[in-house]
Amino acid sequence: MLLLQTIKAMSQSKTSSKSKSRKSQTTYITERHYILDGEAIVLRTKQSKDVWQFRMRVHGEGAYYRESLRTKHLGTAIARAKNKWADITAMVNAGKKVFSITVSEMVQIYLNHRQRHVELGLLSQGRHYIISCHLKHLSRLLGAGARVNDLDRCSLQDYAFIRRSEKSGIKNATINNEQATINACFKYYYDEGLIHIKKLKFDVLPVEDSVERRSRATFTPEQFQSLKDVMREYVLERNISPEVELLRQMVRLFILVSAKTMMRFGELRQLQWRSVSDSFTRTDINGVQHSLVKVTVLADTSKVRKTRNVVTKAGALFDEVRSVTEHS
Repeated sequence: MLLLQTIKAMSQSKTSSKSKSRKSQTTYITERHYILDGEAIVLRTKQSKDVWQFRMRVHGEGAYYRESLRTKHLGTAIARAKNKWADITAMVNAGKKVFSITVSEMVQIYLNHRQRHVELGLLSQGRHYIISCHLKHLSRLLGAGARVNDLDRCSLQDYAFIRRSEKSGIKNATINNEQATINACFKYYYDEGLIHIKKLKFDVLPVEDSVERRSRATFTPEQFQSLKDVMREYVLERNISPEVELLRQMVRLFILVSAKTMMRFGELRQLQWRSVSDSFTRTDINGVQHSLVKVTVLADTSKVRKTRNVVTKAGALFDEVRSVTEHS
């Protein structure tokens, strides 16, 4: 009996609430006209005075789209409302969002899009990780919940200044690469017709000449010898177990091979013996013999998805790798 009374009271309460809501809405709307078999409404409210408003429910997004029709003439308002309904319906039928997505949603969908490129072999998993790191700055600086349609081209114009103030010593090339990744994300959405911004406005920073940059990234013989000396001390430290010594030896060889071949970390980590030739000796113009090796970097492991061959003075190092560990 008590349960029936409770249900009846709840029903009466809901009916009363709906009645109040309808009454409030009726009071709020001063005039309305249903068009297109009730698919949309042209209405006036107390706030809009004599200006007609457009309203329709967007199926699939669970919300109503509202917009001023900017006219006091009913015939003009209905004509504009029909055009607006057609535009929105076309967007829905094309699978496009009517309401703005958030920055967080934009980033996640773009990363899913790029993950398909990984699965197709068009992009390395390592590169996908770098892209995700770059886009974390986008979400962090704009706010993950920010609406994309509320942004403009200058929303991140101070990006370079902000990144430099956050991380001293960050390279101009790094900032430029981050900005390029962010704009690639925006371009993808623009091409899909989901946003109105093709790219953000950034300050492109100057970088060193490519030849000079490559020469600075290469170790001189003196620098490489210093690196070898430091790594030897690292391995020969006293009172360490054989397991730790072996691990340190492999770390040492990994670093030295990386310095000699200038291969990327991911390329070297995925290198297999089938891509490494036997070491061979060559004599330079000064009569000095060098132990060389030919390394094939496969397209599957390369950042740029192109196979290349590297001939380097790392023959002795690869021979040492063979001597300290088993390989397949």
